[in-house]
Amino acid sequence: MKFIAWLPLGVLVFISGTNRAENVSVRYETQHVDVRHLREQDRVDDIPDTKPDTTALWYYIRENKKAWARQESEQLKLHHPRWQPEPALKEALAELFRKKTRQELAFTRVSQTDEETWPTLSSDLVRLASEYAFSTGKIKYHSLMGWIFIQRKAYASAIKHFSVIEQKKISAPEKTDDEIQDQDNAGEGIRIAVAGLVSTAIQDDEPQRLYALAKQYPQQPVSEFTDNRAWEYYEQEQYARALKWFEFSHNYFAQVVTLKQLEREQEAGELACAHLSIEQLPGFCADSYAQKQAELFDQKQYQASLQAAAKISAIQPLNDDQSGLVAWAHYHLGHRDQSVRAFIRLIAQEPDNVDYAEILTKLLGSDSPELQQLAAQYPLIEDEIKATQLESAWLRKQFDRFDRLQYQPETHQNLTLESGLSWRKTKSDDAIASTRSQSYYTGFSANWYQYLAGVRIDYRKTESETPDTGEWYGLQPLNQPFTAQHQVRKTGFSAYLKHQGQHWNLLAGLSYHKPADNFQSQLSGKLSVVRFSPEMTVAATLYREPVTDSLLSESGMFNQASQRWGAVHANGVKGQISVPLHPAWSAGSELDLAWLEGERVKANRKLNLTLSLTHDLTGHEQTLDYLRVSPFLNWLSYDNNQNTYTTGNGGYFSPENFISAGSRLSVLTTENRRWQVKAGLSLSYRASQPGNLRRLPYSTPSFRVPQSSDRGLNISGELEGQLRLTPHWTLAGLFKIAHGEDYREASAGIQLRWNFSAKSGVTSDILISSSPYQADYAWY
Repeated sequence: MKFIAWLPLGVLVFISGTNRAENVSVRYETQHVDVRHLREQDRVDDIPDTKPDTTALWYYIRENKKAWARQESEQLKLHHPRWQPEPALKEALAELFRKKTRQELAFTRVSQTDEETWPTLSSDLVRLASEYAFSTGKIKYHSLMGWIFIQRKAYASAIKHFSVIEQKKISAPEKTDDEIQDQDNAGEGIRIAVAGLVSTAIQDDEPQRLYALAKQYPQQPVSEFTDNRAWEYYEQEQYARALKWFEFSHNYFAQVVTLKQLEREQEAGELACAHLSIEQLPGFCADSYAQKQAELFDQKQYQASLQAAAKISAIQPLNDDQSGLVAWAHYHLGHRDQSVRAFIRLIAQEPDNVDYAEILTKLLGSDSPELQQLAAQYPLIEDEIKATQLESAWLRKQFDRFDRLQYQPETHQNLTLESGLSWRKTKSDDAIASTRSQSYYTGFSANWYQYLAGVRIDYRKTESETPDTGEWYGLQPLNQPFTAQHQVRKTGFSAYLKHQGQHWNLLAGLSYHKPADNFQSQLSGKLSVVRFSPEMTVAATLYREPVTDSLLSESGMFNQASQRWGAVHANGVKGQISVPLHPAWSAGSELDLAWLEGERVKANRKLNLTLSLTHDLTGHEQTLDYLRVSPFLNWLSYDNNQNTYTTGNGGYFSPENFISAGSRLSVLTTENRRWQVKAGLSLSYRASQPGNLRRLPYSTPSFRVPQSSDRGLNISGELEGQLRLTPHWTLAGLFKIAHGEDYREASAGIQLRWNFSAKSGVTSDILISSSPYQADYAWY
């Protein structure tokens, strides 16, 4: 044992003399002779002849040979009758022949043993030796017994002997060097003994004994001893036992690491954060909050995750991962400014992080001046801006803009030639509203800088059925078969100019047609803009267009007085708003307000309102661009009912109140494939209150004619498609049908296109119904 390295010297002292003679035989002061040296010599030259040689006597005394010592003493007295032993020799002889007690004999035996045999000595022998040490009060005896008791783990008895030595530090100030050494070691002995008592109490699982020891020995580090034993349990992986004693010693660091070994992470973190003044625990506390931050983020509790991050930053700076979670939490909570600042700091640390470039582009917007400055610093942001613009252009079906962004050098080469024909047939209870028409057209379109322009020349022929005798027409009922002209031929041209920007589309169109046979020339046009934003899509169109419900409203006719009337145009504005409610849901509304006027036709006003809800059923279907179902509610109202064919009326459907409710199903296959199909089906229930007719609105009286209300089902459908025949040639077709109780319509069309630039597939912006000549809004 390292604390009793001094023991061999003490043991030798006890072996060299077991009684008081041993103490005085160390030095023979009167003769100044070393005992061991005298054992090898028969005499000492410097001792006077008048004094006898006592060397042998001292040897016998030292070796405890009583008989030999007695004989040697008698011989000395015989040969030197006047000789008187010196006091030291007398004392040594008296001690040699003194009768010893059991305790002294026991101590003598114990003192002659070595450290290895101390634990095996009998308890009675050690007890008697201990009693002898207390009876003599000698420091070295108490020291020896104290270390013997420590070896025997009798720590309380060891403390008693060492305490006697400690007390003698005050009561006996004059001591030998050996006594001073024993007193110095006594304190260490008490410390070792107390540590042993602590270890025993811990082994016996008796914390109350530890409290008693701490109270009994306030100057001893009982907590430190407890800590040491607890660490032994820790190293033996007995973590529960270690934790119990770490709690006793108030070692919070040890408690934290032990709790972590027991996988009680939350308790470990709370304990660490409650004792931040202790070195190393701030790091554990920060780690605990970091784990909470990540867990709360994964649970989408973003605000709580930010609070955990704030606690980390109060202890130490956030690392890259923690800063990243803070940035994403702000993003998910909609904290735009905080997100931007956080991601700018992150991309400065990781310039090659694609996610940071992507999210900054999304937050700032690809046309933001701040983002443009960042793009100059970070090439990834510049790439992301372009990728984002390409993606948004594709999703918004801005295919012209997509081509400009992706193939900018070839943009000016985008030239398309087209030619086609179409048919339309309507059937109504009114003969003039039952029409047949054919049209033929040819044209081209080309890119001009960032605009797409197109021109088309067309020929159109429309004819209607003739009213029967007795029906009202013109100025009066027919009293003879109808002989007025009921066929119109038109030749004209149409042109458009459109532009697709980052957040908006613009379309301007103009059309002029010159009918034959003295019918009135017709000029129409439109100006439409569509604005895209994440919150909503808004479209608006100013327009002037012919009303094509009948031959009268579309081109005009002649009455019995050869007066031309009809050719109604609607001049109006329409707007539409679509708001996303969910990734697969959106709500929309459309308002159409128009003023209708024609030649010798009473002016009228139209108001049309539609509300709709759209749900996309596409899901993960790869072959469809969309599959939508859209329930709707529509209300239509005209100031005057002009659905008759007398002078002053326009001959078009114009009820004072019309309500319909139904649903529409529409589908479009994937973009940029060799072929594409678009289809729609609508089913609705209508309720109409036409209002009274005025036979001759400009006459007095005007002959009001009451009209009955109407209810029923309407159904309509359309199917169109296109096929890329070669990289340069495309064929497209369209078929539409509508059916009501008193009205039916069917139309069809076919178109052939040639593209100067080779195309890998077809897109929905070049479908016949998507043509800028026909579209109501600048969707494409």
